[in-house]
Amino acid sequence: MLKVKNKKCINRLSDKAFQANKTRNFIAVIAIALTTILFTTLFTIGSGAIESFQYNTMLQAGSMSHGTIKFAPQGLLEKLKADPLIEEAGYRQVLADSVDNPEFLKRRVEMYYEDPTAARLGFISLKEGKLPEAENEIAMDTESLRLLGVPAKLGEKVTLLITVKGEQVEREFVLSGYWEPEKSAMNVGFALCSKAYTDKYAEELAYTYKENWYMSGSVMYEIMFKNTSNMTEKLQTVVENLGYSLDEKDENYLGCNVSWAYMSNSIGQDPTTVLAIVAALGLIILTGYLIIYNIFQISVTGDIRFYGLLKTIGTTPRQLKRMIRQQAFLLCVVGIPAGLLLGYGIGAWLTPIVLKGTTVVGTHVTISSSPVIFAGSAIFAVITVFLSCTKPGKMAAKVSPVEATKYTECVSVKKKRRNS
Repeated sequence: MLKVKNKKCINRLSDKAFQANKTRNFIAVIAIALTTILFTTLFTIGSGAIESFQYNTMLQAGSMSHGTIKFAPQGLLEKLKADPLIEEAGYRQVLADSVDNPEFLKRRVEMYYEDPTAARLGFISLKEGKLPEAENEIAMDTESLRLLGVPAKLGEKVTLLITVKGEQVEREFVLSGYWEPEKSAMNVGFALCSKAYTDKYAEELAYTYKENWYMSGSVMYEIMFKNTSNMTEKLQTVVENLGYSLDEKDENYLGCNVSWAYMSNSIGQDPTTVLAIVAALGLIILTGYLIIYNIFQISVTGDIRFYGLLKTIGTTPRQLKRMIRQQAFLLCVVGIPAGLLLGYGIGAWLTPIVLKGTTVVGTHVTISSSPVIFAGSAIFAVITVFLSCTKPGKMAAKVSPVEATKYTECVSVKKKRRNS
């Protein structure tokens, strides 16, 4: 068979047929948009549930960092920042083994110096003031200040009774800043001192953790990797690159752990939840398939003579299928973007209503804006549309030219009555 270069001709025929079916196009666009809205709404709520769960878990863990190196000596920060596996790193130094004010019996307070990176990763966002700079300045959460009976006002004096390496001392500070603690976070308060404080009490804060197990003076390094894949292996590699061992029996052992906010995603691991999501996706695909399939089936049936006549002039079954796929693609170009926008708006509106106060995500609800929502919804919508037009395409390709020319639709003709 001779291969004729008639691609432009087929495209022109497809465009003309598309323009002639305005009613079909309008209904099909609405069906595609509705299918896309369902996908986008489902993905938006699902992503919001996962991100909300993860955020509340990070609040309970006390940090959004991927991993932590615990009770380490000072001076490792620059090596960590230079490691190719690490995106950013911060540190917080333990300044007291305990804060012993009687007001903190039911809600303990921990005392640290934190650099700006560690403070940000620890959800510390000052409502007023600044992080401490002078050696007598301190920043605290408002709940801890309330328990002490100190007003949340800059310049107020704060007296803390602390124990450092077995010795209890009382020190007075000036409030330089404060923040509101997250309600869903763990029931722990924080008191942040300055770098000048650590310099002044450098001898007191010498690293002796391996000798006497006093935490004061040791450092917690908060690490963010470039991505969240294989974080356990990455963290182990980072510790070994520092020259330390992961074996507790070794003298140069250094403890570390990956945040359980990233490791324990119960939503993704719960078989019931996964099955529910799969069932919802299947139902949406089936519903969209039936609607869009019927639209294309009726369209092909109505144009059966047109396709038969095209076959009489040499149009191949493959070209007829391509014509229908091209029309489906043009309908997707209009229907899918509209469905994505409307679906995301509906999903963003429904997410707080569906998730607020549930035991899965706690009190903090996140509206996800992940590109995966739009990409996934668009892909599933396109798959649904092209599955829907497969059978009508085969029907048009198989039509016999002779049968098509004999095919006539049943049209009722109303006779005019003539008065004589």
